[in-house]
Amino acid sequence: MFPPRSLSNNERPSLFPYQLKELKELPRRLFRSPKSCASQRVGRVRSFRLPSVYSVRLEDVLAGKHLPPLTLHDFESYLVHDERSSENLYFVLWLNDYTKEYQEWNRSSIPSHYSSSLAYSYRRAKETFFTKSATLELNLNADTLVALSAAAPRAHPPPSSFADVRHQIESMLTESLQTFVRSRSANAGRNRVLFAIFIGLVMMVIGLAPILSSVLQSKSRWLRVAALPCFWFGATTVICGLHGVCIIIFLFGDARQLTAYELACPQVPTTPHYISSHPKRHSQLDCTPSISSKCPGDPETPEPLSDTFDIQKATCDLVQATFNDIPPKLRCDTEAAPFSEHFLRASDVHSPATIAPFLLTPPPEDRHFDLDHLLSSEPGLSPSPPVFGPLTKVLDRICIQTYWETVTRSAALALLAAFILVVIAVAA
Repeated sequence: MFPPRSLSNNERPSLFPYQLKELKELPRRLFRSPKSCASQRVGRVRSFRLPSVYSVRLEDVLAGKHLPPLTLHDFESYLVHDERSSENLYFVLWLNDYTKEYQEWNRSSIPSHYSSSLAYSYRRAKETFFTKSATLELNLNADTLVALSAAAPRAHPPPSSFADVRHQIESMLTESLQTFVRSRSANAGRNRVLFAIFIGLVMMVIGLAPILSSVLQSKSRWLRVAALPCFWFGATTVICGLHGVCIIIFLFGDARQLTAYELACPQVPTTPHYISSHPKRHSQLDCTPSISSKCPGDPETPEPLSDTFDIQKATCDLVQATFNDIPPKLRCDTEAAPFSEHFLRASDVHSPATIAPFLLTPPPEDRHFDLDHLLSSEPGLSPSPPVFGPLTKVLDRICIQTYWETVTRSAALALLAAFILVVIAVAA
């Protein structure tokens, strides 16, 4: 499981270059169907689309069980820039955090009738989601808002008071998620797809040249068989393009074009690192991070790596550097809080500002969902990247499976069409 990174950490994904050596893997990729990971509970939806439509669970995305381009961060970017409904996601995340904190407060050894942290969190949520004309105001009917005001008059009401609101928002968010998943079945933007369709049509016209030459110049009719390869490849390209897949990108690997808003993000020349910060995982690597009750000063300089690369030592150094760069206010109170697995980039290690509320358990007085750094809709970005825009690696098996189904089924359909054409041309 890969819990979400910071929702406000906008970095351009690492680039995927065109490499000829990737063509060596093409036969294996074509004749071996990629399978979805067992941890991803997905189902196929009946439809007339050429590739299968997969039903992804909202809980899995929120829990970080999917890889790019189906991560929580990708979903948030889609809601902010494409659908303009990011408030639904932020409300669900806030309510999940509020519910967890409320339950911990109820189980506390020193019971009380008031929690300043819960009261502050609820007050900020009201200002953010339930205030009229707020930037992230939820799209709720008046009856729901009246019922919520009547059920939650206290400073920090129980999470059950938001049951009706949660049901409405999660229903809308689930619909948005399915639209998001379908949009990720394409590996290219609109401009690149139109260019691919144009190239495919040109290839189909070129494929008709042997047939026309045989008919007009009275040559052997078996010359018309030469139309099969070119017409087949052109038809495959056109059919793939109609389903949002550029076959040229697919030939060079499991990649996709960066979206317009990803291109607008700063480029960080790093590669992803999947590391574990759970105490049990550290014990397996024998590199438990040193977190003391007192706040140390300057971080210690890690020892340089030797000529022989030691992956265990490199992982330990990366984990230790992460804790060294945590702000002292948070570092002192993390000893009692369990850590879960996190998806970090190397750039996150040296950027304390990118550490998210999800990565640490903040001090009791600051334990609330950060509503001050949420992203609102940003209109004005180009709806499609340029034709030859840069690529990034696709890691989620659902998207890889969708690309494979689109290409293989398009190729089979195009082969059938080309075969029928050649048979008719030869028989004529």
